[in-house]
Amino acid sequence: MQGVGGYCAGQLLPVTAPITVQVPKYFGPTGYDPVSCLCDSGSVGACIEVQYQTLDQAGAAMQASGITPQELVCVSQFDPPCQEGYSQFATPPTTTSTGTFVDTPLGTCFENPKSNVCVNVTQQFQAAFGGQTDPISTLTTRLDCAYGEQNQVYGNPSGFNQTYSYGTLP
Repeated sequence: MQGVGGYCAGQLLPVTAPITVQVPKYFGPTGYDPVSCLCDSGSVGACIEVQYQTLDQAGAAMQASGITPQELVCVSQFDPPCQEGYSQFATPPTTTSTGTFVDTPLGTCFENPKSNVCVNVTQQFQAAFGGQTDPISTLTTRLDCAYGEQNQVYGNPSGFNQTYSYGTLP
């Protein structure tokens, strides 16, 4: 309000305030642990679980529950090599209140292997949140072997690219 004495005229003033809308863009790995592959009897595999933090387009942690991580897995030795479409894979199925989730078990079971056989695996990701699905820039390449695994996570902001190895690799 502006004015002199008892008369005050109203004046509308434009107000601007910056807001930041976070969009899931990366899955930043924060650690890993060896876990059981849950292979059928007579099969073996070396598996890990990878803990992830959902990151926005600026690489900042998203403190948001309800984001559904989805993956597209390709195994070069299979025919066809890639699964059909993206599927849910996280534990829990959506992110916690801190924007975290776990990919477990991560690995391949091999039926009666005669040696430390391996397959090459890639993962591509997307995230479903708030009625839309966003592509995720994070990618993984894995070497899954009967007795070991190596998982390389890349395509993230600095500090969120990691390589994890477990067990015996060729």
